[in-house]
Amino acid sequence: MCWLVLKEKNKTIPIDYIVKAQDYNKDGYGLAYFSTKEKKVLVFKTLDFEEFLYNLNSLYEEEVIVHLRNATVGEVIIENVHPFRLNNGYMFHNGTIDLLVPFAELSNTSDSKYLAHLLNSCKYSSVEDIRPLVQVIISDNVNRLIFIDDNGNITKFNNNLGITENNIWYSNDYHLKEEGWCRV
Repeated sequence: MCWLVLKEKNKTIPIDYIVKAQDYNKDGYGLAYFSTKEKKVLVFKTLDFEEFLYNLNSLYEEEVIVHLRNATVGEVIIENVHPFRLNNGYMFHNGTIDLLVPFAELSNTSDSKYLAHLLNSCKYSSVEDIRPLVQVIISDNVNRLIFIDDNGNITKFNNNLGITENNIWYSNDYHLKEEGWCRV
């Protein structure tokens, strides 16, 4: 299962947390934040961990959504790295959406990317408009999602499944446990 983080402004994710989480999640790295200077969401995706760290370290003053991928469904390719573009923003996912796995495999993609594809076929103004639909698809006991819309508004699904430490939300606790054990 991936590692999804919401870092508040003027906070730093401890490097040892990132390195520990990366031990479990080596299949792609992504981040997104709303640039007040450019007045839009900026996204960075890579398969290179050092490049990812360099970009993340330059964003101390920004609220940033961070994703380290563990490819449970779909190939290890840049097209399956989060976030995924939606009609009005971007989506990050942690977990496996069992309901969508067969469709994703038929489409030769990830379950997360397939969910983004489905949501792009819906008409809605904000993620809250489709929350009941998304909640039924992802269930409430495994999957976590973070959306950032084109105006920088952030919406989390299943927030209670993560942990908060020093005003940073983590989808799971890979960064806190000894090797070989974690709470997903």
